[in-house]
Amino acid sequence: MIQKTYRPDIDGLRAVAVLAVLFNHAGFQLVSGGFVGVDIFFVISGYLITKILYSEVTANSFSVMSFYQRRIRRILPAFYLVSIVTLTAGAVLLLPVEFEELVSSFIASSFFFANVFFMEVTRSYFSAEAHEMPFLHMWSLSVEEQFYFVWPLLLLILTKHLPLKALLAVVASLIVISFGVAEIWLPTSPKIAYYSIVSRAGELLLGAILAIFLSSSTTTITPIRAHAASIAGLLLICGSIFFIDETTQFPGLHALWPCLGALLLIWAGVYPNSIGAKLLSIRPMVFVGLISYSLYLWHWPMLAFTRYLRYEISTSMGLIFIVLSIGLAYLSWKYVEQPFRRKNPSRGLTLIKRIFFLISFTVVSTALASHFDLISMQPFDDKGHSNAQRAVIFPSLRDGWCHIDSEDGFNKPFEQRYLNCQYGSVSHKPTALLWGDSHAASYAPFLDYLGKELDFSIIEMSTSACAPSLAPIPGYKWNFQGPICNGFREEIIRGINAEEYDAIFIAARWEGYADVLEDNIKQSIVFAAQHSKGVFVFSQVPRFEVNIGNCYIRGEALPLSNGCNETHDYEVSPEVSQVNKRLKAIVDNIPNAQIIDVSELICVDNSCNPFIDNMPAYFDDNHLNVNGSRALANLYFLSPSGKAVAKHLQNSVLLDH
Repeated sequence: MIQKTYRPDIDGLRAVAVLAVLFNHAGFQLVSGGFVGVDIFFVISGYLITKILYSEVTANSFSVMSFYQRRIRRILPAFYLVSIVTLTAGAVLLLPVEFEELVSSFIASSFFFANVFFMEVTRSYFSAEAHEMPFLHMWSLSVEEQFYFVWPLLLLILTKHLPLKALLAVVASLIVISFGVAEIWLPTSPKIAYYSIVSRAGELLLGAILAIFLSSSTTTITPIRAHAASIAGLLLICGSIFFIDETTQFPGLHALWPCLGALLLIWAGVYPNSIGAKLLSIRPMVFVGLISYSLYLWHWPMLAFTRYLRYEISTSMGLIFIVLSIGLAYLSWKYVEQPFRRKNPSRGLTLIKRIFFLISFTVVSTALASHFDLISMQPFDDKGHSNAQRAVIFPSLRDGWCHIDSEDGFNKPFEQRYLNCQYGSVSHKPTALLWGDSHAASYAPFLDYLGKELDFSIIEMSTSACAPSLAPIPGYKWNFQGPICNGFREEIIRGINAEEYDAIFIAARWEGYADVLEDNIKQSIVFAAQHSKGVFVFSQVPRFEVNIGNCYIRGEALPLSNGCNETHDYEVSPEVSQVNKRLKAIVDNIPNAQIIDVSELICVDNSCNPFIDNMPAYFDDNHLNVNGSRALANLYFLSPSGKAVAKHLQNSVLLDH
């Protein structure tokens, strides 16, 4: 039978969960799987909330209004306190465009859609840019609250209409479905699997099914079983924390291990003398567990702002942040969480509550109404900001180039004027074509330099996420099918068939088309080679783990930013070098086609530097900027391979231009 008294061991389990998260986020490699602490929290929450809900439902005392009042008192006070502090810090520390995103993420968090927001704006939960977002950790709070928008009413309906065994069977089926969906999504949509309520609900339901079972059971757990379950639970949780890492496919089946560990410890803790209950009930663990919600809220913004300003989080700094987080968490737990959770506060406390919620409501309303007007508070160097922005411009239509991206409106109707954009020696009729997506666009200044040197003109037909393929690729995530993309494709095929271009340059973010490289992409290169005098395929430039353009702008515009170290060798993605090798193997076997590879100018002996002459060559983490593209052209055509390409163009390809 379920224990009805306070369970200190559950607060101890909360401590394990939050400390695992803290040490993992602070960069302690030993706890590589510390992020599973969130999954442990989900199980604990599902258990505790369902325990209360089920007892109320079976006693006919359940009230929707009462339930959500409790949730509001539990969640919102500390949330708004941390949010106000974070927004204030963001107004001082962030660049305008990033403060704008911070406000957007706050709004999403306020309405418990942070998981959906970060699903859209991050490459993955573990990516470098995600770890600079101060409200990223709110995704888990949103998942939890989305669950509790549905679960109380669903539990009420199921309990009223189903016998206990059928109820347990339905909940068990939902658990299997949730974990199964996560496992199915992981290979193709890992972001959705990580952030979605659908793939995470099973973790909360594991706690829920245990609460229902124990609330309805008259069987008492034996000491031997309690000890055995405790040891198994501790091993599962420790194994998950120390052996899972960010390369593990997660959540899915791998999330079962920490969740089952938490489940076993909660079940074993019904017997208070079990090994697990004794260990988790020691006073320091209980204390950390009591403040765990505030601790979770406070720790991440400090780490995110530090990373944003490009300061390395050393072991000692990580420990300082953890201690500071614990101090702030204790204060907000004692003076915000606890008072607001009292049902019958004093008149003075009631006044404080009203003032607090008035301030919070004002902040939310201001964010919604003015959205980003707080940017005017920011004390950044406007001249440095403007100069730095100009230094990392991407060659798009709005900046005088040809490429059409989302800001230019790549979903607008196709217009004939898009076919008149050229560069190089523009007094000549275009005899060369640049074809591809945004990576093709990043080579436009490169070709502009070459065109002026060799006296020929290039026409560009590129728009974001538009694969250089002869036909749409149905269902392929990297192939955006907008009207401009389709219009360019039709015109490109017509022009190549008519042999209007002596030289055809093709470029793309090849890692995005890795699955169709030997099929659709190869067909395009072969087709272009058959109807021109020469095809030149640009390899993909290295992709960095840091947004180089933003990093440079921060260093120039923000007094507190450590900026980018121009001599630092940044970590790059191995997927790019792998796909480039495949691309080269394809091109080398196509007559009349050759590779242009500038990677050797950025990387030497696997050491890569995105700066040329102390200036950033990149717009972001994977696109060249205008200056960088030109600088690479200058360097490339001084190299032996570049001289060979220029000679081939001049003597064999561009004879009639």
